[in-house]
Amino acid sequence: MFEAIGFLAIKLGVIPSDFSYAGLKDKKAITYQAMVVRKVTPERLKNIEKEIEKKRMNVFNIRSVDDSLRLGQLKGNHFDIVIRNLKKQINDSANLRERIMEAIENVKKKGFVNYYGPQRFGKGRKVHTDQIGLALLKNEMMKAIKLFLTPEDLDDPVNRA
Repeated sequence: MFEAIGFLAIKLGVIPSDFSYAGLKDKKAITYQAMVVRKVTPERLKNIEKEIEKKRMNVFNIRSVDDSLRLGQLKGNHFDIVIRNLKKQINDSANLRERIMEAIENVKKKGFVNYYGPQRFGKGRKVHTDQIGLALLKNEMMKAIKLFLTPEDLDDPVNRA
């Protein structure tokens, strides 16, 4: 997202801080992001659409608005999950299609934690979000809770108390 903002800022003759958005997007995904850019008319943005497309980006729903966006203004997210290169295990007697349908039903009934990173658990040099995620996937809830709640800096007297 920041690469896209940098590119657009250069092409539009503004600075990156002229852009506002309601939240961050996943780095390794095809995403759509609502943004507002100050000091740019819709016509000016439409004039660089071809250059934007060369960067494999699309701009749509271009219109004037009165206010900037702020972090947290999201009303929700929508995800389309694509699984590629799925292979059946050699010793697995279950039908692959049945397995997939079973997994989908399980997610519908129980849900799942969809991200194991700083967006969900905060960031700090000692937060091991990968370990929290693995514990959740293994259904080791107490371990996940302990990892999540363990103070990051044990040298801090407040955390030791």
